[in-house]
Amino acid sequence: MSNLAKSLHGTGLILSQQLITRMATFLSNIVLTRISNLKMIGILQDLDLFHSSLLFLSREAIRMGLLRNSSKSQHLQFLINMAYLPILVFFVLITLSVLIGNSFINEDKVNAYTLYAIAAGLELMTEPLYIYCQNQLLYTIRVSAEGFAFLLQVGFTLVLALYSLNENGLLEIDTGIEIYAYSQILFSIVLFLTYAFLLKRSSASFSFQKLFPKCIENDLKDHKTYIWFDPYLVSVSLSFVIQTIVKHLLTVGDKLVLVSLGIGDAQKGGYRLVTDLGSLVARILFQPIEETSRAFFSKSLTNHDGEEIAINQISESLQMLQTLFKFHIIFGAFFVCFGSNYTSVLLKYLYSKTDNESVNLLSIYCVYVPFMGINGISEAFFQGVGNPKALAKQTVYMVFFWATFIGFSYVLMEVFALGSQGLIIANVLNMSQRILFCSVFIIEFFKSCMKNQQEKSQTFTITGFFPGTKSVWIFFIMSWLITNKTKEFGLVYHLSIGITCGLIEVYLMYFLYGFH
Repeated sequence: MSNLAKSLHGTGLILSQQLITRMATFLSNIVLTRISNLKMIGILQDLDLFHSSLLFLSREAIRMGLLRNSSKSQHLQFLINMAYLPILVFFVLITLSVLIGNSFINEDKVNAYTLYAIAAGLELMTEPLYIYCQNQLLYTIRVSAEGFAFLLQVGFTLVLALYSLNENGLLEIDTGIEIYAYSQILFSIVLFLTYAFLLKRSSASFSFQKLFPKCIENDLKDHKTYIWFDPYLVSVSLSFVIQTIVKHLLTVGDKLVLVSLGIGDAQKGGYRLVTDLGSLVARILFQPIEETSRAFFSKSLTNHDGEEIAINQISESLQMLQTLFKFHIIFGAFFVCFGSNYTSVLLKYLYSKTDNESVNLLSIYCVYVPFMGINGISEAFFQGVGNPKALAKQTVYMVFFWATFIGFSYVLMEVFALGSQGLIIANVLNMSQRILFCSVFIIEFFKSCMKNQQEKSQTFTITGFFPGTKSVWIFFIMSWLITNKTKEFGLVYHLSIGITCGLIEVYLMYFLYGFH
């Protein structure tokens, strides 16, 4: 099976897992939101920020580094040894958190932060098993382990929350936070045990000794030495460190801005309510596509042994990248032109929220969705293919993008008094910068590859990344104008017009003009 076929198969499995687990989370969150105080939701946002930061900063750079190909780093033991480094990084981060956090965290929240830190540490113990499954392309095991642990966590949270309701049918803040913290610990434990069980069951010859760190014999011309890590993998992983930090700052920048501006827990809870709903599609669909695409591009378009990349791999990769761009543009157009006019319906029937602030915030978030998707694919290609020099250059630009994002946020939120809406607009502007930077790299990369191969039959054009015709896009605009007006004529009529316009748009794209 080719790299492309394996990547597509893995994408399908991960998409299925994401769909099932995220929909289960979405449905349970509807119940939990109705019984929860917005202040508690705001506190949980800060705890989740702490937890995700520990995990991301501990393992992301190493995960990206281990995607790279070289004849030497193919040795599985090098990868396993590297998989233990995130645990060491975690302890460094925890030490820094204790030293710095004492000045910012209220005493009544220390216990919650401690439980979330324990959960993160336990989850990192699974990293050697995760790396082994990724290297062996055991996507079924990964999907099964993560899916089972996630569903068990959701069920545990929901059952305990409903059992702990007070006489008013609401969940107390302290009780709710403890339930969420212990459910996170449960997820980490179950994830490790499920990975271990499935790996052992997958092959009678499998031994857990394969997952222990060991020295590797390194043959030199005149003598032999023993090393723990492949220097190339260490070098590449280190090149991702600063970029990882900056990328994480950009990813959670909106939450950090809310914290730095002293926004109250209740307001943060309202913002999380809307953004969680708006970003649901990103978590279900965009993330697995980005992960598998990055792995595919890295395997297909990187070669560190001095050999030229085969032209069929270049053509295959270009075709896949263009298809992904087209998908995200079309998918995003539906969000912008249809989703933005139906946010009031969604919030009313899901969370019983009808205030204009929440409706407008979610409508603007619909515009943000296509930028997230396109940026994810662009950066997946860059990180999978870019050499250390290119990655270092991106890191410098990412710092600049972070600074401009902070500037955009302050001006839009404080000067123009747009509040949370200004924060989302700042994110759109920031994503646009990142997409432009990666697009320049993509264009130069493929033109260089084709020039080196002297392949006359294969041409590179910018238009190959954009789908549809003028008629398709004119009707998208008309659909937005029509559905924006029908909001005044009742729910049934409004929904009927939207469905009709959507079906006509699908007909124009797939049956009349094709997916160009």
